[in-house]
Amino acid sequence: KMKGAEKNAPAKVKQVKKSKPSKAESAGAPAGSNAKPTKDAASVKDGAKKQRRRKREGKGKAKAGAQPGNPTGGKKNKTAKDPSELFLDNPMRAPIIQRATSHFEKRKLAFKVSCGPKEGYRTHGKLAVRVNPKHKLAPPVFGMFVPGSHAIVDALESKAHHPAVKNALEGVRRACRKSNVRGWDDEEGKGELRHVGFTVHRKTGKVSVTLVYDAKSRSENPDLYNQLVSCIRTRQPKGGLHSLWGHFHTGDKHNNAIVDIHGEWKHEFGVTWMREVLFPEQEEGAPRIQLYFPPRVFRQANLDSFRNIVLALRRWIPATNDGKLPRCLELYGGVGTLGLHVIDLVASLTSSDENPHNVECFKKSLRSIDSVEERSRAKYIGLAAKDMVEQGHLADAEIVIVDPPRKGLEPEVLEALQKNKKIMRILYVSCGFSAYLKDEAQLMCFGWKVVHAEGHLLFPGSDHIETFAVLDRQTEPRKHAKGAEPPTEVAEQASRDASLYLWSPDVEMSAEEKKLYRIVGTPAGAVRPEVEILRCLKYCALRKKLVVWSEAEEKVISPCFDRWQARARLAESRDPLIATGKDPDFQADMEACGVLENTARKLATRLRKLANVFVDEIADFAKTKPEHTFVEVSQQRSKFVFKWKGAHAEKEIALSKAYYWKLVELYKGDKEQESDMHKRMFCVALRYFAIQALRFEEAVPKSVSETIRSIFHVKMESFASPFNCSTRFFCSEFPDVDKAFGSQGSFFNHPPVGGCFLLHPPPVSGVIEPTVRRVFSLLSTADAGKKEMVFVVVVPQAKADWFMELNVSVYKSARCPLILPAAEHGFIYGREQMRRRGLVGALNDTAVFVLLSGAAKKKYKVTEDVHAQLKQAFKFVRSPEKLAKEISKFSAVNPKAKSTGEAEVGAQPEQGKKKVAGKAAKSGKAKTGGAEKVRKDGSTKKAAGKDGKKEKKEKKASDKGSSKRERGDASQGGAPKRSKSH
Repeated sequence: KMKGAEKNAPAKVKQVKKSKPSKAESAGAPAGSNAKPTKDAASVKDGAKKQRRRKREGKGKAKAGAQPGNPTGGKKNKTAKDPSELFLDNPMRAPIIQRATSHFEKRKLAFKVSCGPKEGYRTHGKLAVRVNPKHKLAPPVFGMFVPGSHAIVDALESKAHHPAVKNALEGVRRACRKSNVRGWDDEEGKGELRHVGFTVHRKTGKVSVTLVYDAKSRSENPDLYNQLVSCIRTRQPKGGLHSLWGHFHTGDKHNNAIVDIHGEWKHEFGVTWMREVLFPEQEEGAPRIQLYFPPRVFRQANLDSFRNIVLALRRWIPATNDGKLPRCLELYGGVGTLGLHVIDLVASLTSSDENPHNVECFKKSLRSIDSVEERSRAKYIGLAAKDMVEQGHLADAEIVIVDPPRKGLEPEVLEALQKNKKIMRILYVSCGFSAYLKDEAQLMCFGWKVVHAEGHLLFPGSDHIETFAVLDRQTEPRKHAKGAEPPTEVAEQASRDASLYLWSPDVEMSAEEKKLYRIVGTPAGAVRPEVEILRCLKYCALRKKLVVWSEAEEKVISPCFDRWQARARLAESRDPLIATGKDPDFQADMEACGVLENTARKLATRLRKLANVFVDEIADFAKTKPEHTFVEVSQQRSKFVFKWKGAHAEKEIALSKAYYWKLVELYKGDKEQESDMHKRMFCVALRYFAIQALRFEEAVPKSVSETIRSIFHVKMESFASPFNCSTRFFCSEFPDVDKAFGSQGSFFNHPPVGGCFLLHPPPVSGVIEPTVRRVFSLLSTADAGKKEMVFVVVVPQAKADWFMELNVSVYKSARCPLILPAAEHGFIYGREQMRRRGLVGALNDTAVFVLLSGAAKKKYKVTEDVHAQLKQAFKFVRSPEKLAKEISKFSAVNPKAKSTGEAEVGAQPEQGKKKVAGKAAKSGKAKTGGAEKVRKDGSTKKAAGKDGKKEKKEKKASDKGSSKRERGDASQGGAPKRSKSH
């Protein structure tokens, strides 16, 4: 239409259009009109294409050929800035510093940050050399990448560089222009000069330059490289260069390493070695050592500020318990910058690094030490940290110095630090704070504690901090001796993070104790991830069928399903997860949740039949040929992600790193066979993920388990899992997947002769009742054999027969039970291994019973002091308002929970009350979603009427399967019609 309008427009309008168009005309409107600018569909589509093209170019070509100070290469981006100058006006406001300070404040540590000069501090570095976007024959751009992108910022004018750097690199850039050497083009994957490195000799100010040249371009045109070297030699700055080196890069676009320590290096001219002395005046008694730094080895970019870290390291070198000098091992040692400066404070020093060029540098530096006796203490091993611990070099060390790269310590190193009990201190120098947090969490799980930390800004103005931390091994677990003051709230809050992981690796069993507890080392059976995936899918589908068929809310009806499965699994079951047994309490559970009696009976039957079908399908699938597929494991921030992909299905599940390392520690198989270990980890994580009954998997806090262990010497748990156990051996519900991690099978099948046990069963009456009978049977057997046996039982307070049996038992200690109010204690979140939540408040009062055999009563006494210690260990205070809110939320899910907060943990109502509830479920108004509306006090709503008439009844049930009793009791009065959902 617009084109037609232009053709039919008068000649006068066309003449106007030949001149400068108006805004309306440029948008397609007729000349002289007052219409708003509009766009036709074709122009809009073309504009969208241009925007997408510009977006692609901005990520690719434009960024690769960015102008100096302009990362995008197109329209000038005023926000692009040298990453080393982002916070130059106030380096202390960098986000990483605020994060580090906040972290160590939570650890109750004073975190001091030191900062040196803000300008001219960088004496070593590498700059990217890229083609000039204006013209490919123009001098290349020397700069640094913007973090998280391929955009480059010209860094020759950076205030962070030493003043001598600019003059030296300007000469290199002019030489590139003179010899027609191009910078690297990321888009085309071509060019000659990739990077340029510089190192400044601090005393003379001379610069050593390293040319990182493309190996393929040099082989194709060697004369071009020689011409560049010749031009640099003739264009040296005043005073000359210290040296010139060439390194020939063989990487491709998939390899972003700047240099290759095993690659080809060539010394063109100048001095071979650059020597530096950190403490020429021997400040604070530090030795005067000459360090040797050729360009093939690592060197700190800011040696002046790094001196402060070396001095701090010297202050934290302790003597051994007998007053002797300690034996020291240095991992990731480089040329020995840290280790050599503590040579006078240690009995022996073993330094190591994977770079083979460091060995000669270390030996040369060692010769500069005057004392022959001190020189004899040190040696260097050219191995990576992983290889050092695998070859046993960590065995004799008492102090370990680590200065890892930004990715942090390797898993093998962390495991070795945990196993070697001789190591009393770790001196950790970190250049990546995120990696340090990961390593610190792992070390704290292994019994280490941070006693000192400080920060150093080696790059003032950038978002980076160098952290120096001191970690000591806690030789003894926390104990509460008689008469000792209970821990303060501050100390308890400070140890709250450590209490989340529920792990005390120092708890071991002797051979005699293993016989007493009947610990059997039977090898675990084979596991198949594809079968476990199918089993978990069927289990979740069974739960979903109950929700759909009952037409009730999922959060209301799902607990009924979980309680049914927990009770039915106690009996003989054809499948370790899906129970198919008949449970009379299941029907009553559904009726209490608002399901009609007849409907509940039918649902129970249908679900059992469907469960049998699912179990048959799983059994048939398990007979097929196993898939030889590995479980892929990757690290993502604070978790490990397990991914399995097979022919029939694929599944991904995550575990927090703390619990991953806990499973590694618990694993009873060959840890060298990582594929089998990861396969078992995947299956056990998937099994407990499918359960979804979080209240069933709650565990007592670590402070409670430690307190009970210190008083009663508990070394085994009777109801636990590999995730929430606090001992190396335990009984669990799923021994088929848990056995590889220390499970001794079901508690009902484990026959111990004696010992001390922690028993915290799921809050289901159908499980607690047989558990109590089993405990009494074991105690009776122990009495007959005159053995010591103790059970510390943690159960909800409930009005049930089993609670009364515990209360009147002859095995009960005189001062029991200890009643813990719901508002004053908590438990560990049931799925802590996947989502960290810490302690969650209890919903009802908890009772702690101590049951002892006759022989054990003579040894253990439960006093008021024991009660005080247990109360303090359980302590988790909540306000009355928060407690009432949680109980009301739980009451909506569990109708059996009383308004007072005392849940009856699955206890069934009396027969009379059951009939009333059944009648009330059939009476009154139609229900939405299958759920009956009942008052908070449990009474049903009666029909209106002044003369106290009976309640209104429903009309005769439309389905043919309704009972005669229901037809006889139906009221003749007019009742509201049934909803379609019935």
